[in-house]
Amino acid sequence: MKRKFSRLLVLATLIMFSLYLGVTVRAQEASVEVAKGVICADVVDREPVDVGDEFETSVNRLYCFTQIIGVQEPIQITHVWYWGEIERSRVSLSVEASGWRTWTTKAIQAHETGDWHVDVLGPGDELLKTLNFTIKGVPREEIVRAPGTAALQVTEGVVCRDAVDREPVDVGEEFESTVGKLFCFTKVDGAETPIEITHVWYFGDTERARISLSIGGSGWRTWSTKNIMDHEIGEWHVNVLGPEGELLKTVQFTIIKELP
Repeated sequence: MKRKFSRLLVLATLIMFSLYLGVTVRAQEASVEVAKGVICADVVDREPVDVGDEFETSVNRLYCFTQIIGVQEPIQITHVWYWGEIERSRVSLSVEASGWRTWTTKAIQAHETGDWHVDVLGPGDELLKTLNFTIKGVPREEIVRAPGTAALQVTEGVVCRDAVDREPVDVGEEFESTVGKLFCFTKVDGAETPIEITHVWYFGDTERARISLSIGGSGWRTWSTKNIMDHEIGEWHVNVLGPEGELLKTVQFTIIKELP
């Protein structure tokens, strides 16, 4: 009888503990808020620069800057960039503490005029905030997802520290954990009409960012960027996908601890 009572007591304790964990997780997610969320032309010293909700097509690149409060333990949020109703980028970001500032960047092509927005999603993919902005210019041209892209190929695909004058800078396969941000640079040949490719960043087997990029023709050079947290040490790779999701190239690299 005592043994049966003990088993029931253990079972009840486990159930109560599970309920407690569920309540704790829900409370954690419910308390997460975007205290500050803006679209801007740059981020300097962890502060947004040239904030606005309307930009010219000549801006080339924009930033979504967010400050997150209510975090009791490390979580991940996601920035999802939309051009109209078309998802153009999805990037996961680590948030380590309350008041944490983090941001994503998105290259803006000259034809991508019109209404944009960024959805900021919480750790359970709940919508925390939507940031609307507009790219001014002539009416946008629709991206053509061309059939028959068998000749499409990535003739250059590297990971690097920067891209200057449409060329990769400081190319490597191994980077220290203090690198801050890396670029995946690709040159695509064989595109006879405008298409889209996708860079999918992986830390180990975990997808960390999915970024759509416009390709205007053969020989087109384009890149995506990814913030690297100093604890994300290990094997990384970027899958370069074609317009139908086919794998064009995998670019591998490693993040190592800061050298003494």
